[in-house]
Amino acid sequence: MPTLNQEQRAELKDKVCDILEVDSNTVADDTQFSDLGADSMLALEIMALLDRDYSLNLDNSALAKMTDMNGIFALVEEAGD
Repeated sequence: MPTLNQEQRAELKDKVCDILEVDSNTVADDTQFSDLGADSMLALEIMALLDRDYSLNLDNSALAKMTDMNGIFALVEEAGD
């Protein structure tokens, strides 16, 4: 997938924030998920979302990049390169 446009970023952010059970309007792209109470189980749910909705087959090393929305955006965009 090439660079995500604003609409695609907003949609992905909404989905991730649903998993984290937070309002996407209150989360900046650089807000650390750990500051929102995220744990390893929620990270696995986000990985499953990326696999299901974006056909990303991520391994556990991707977890290190999934610290905020910017990291998730980068994973999706890198997979399309």
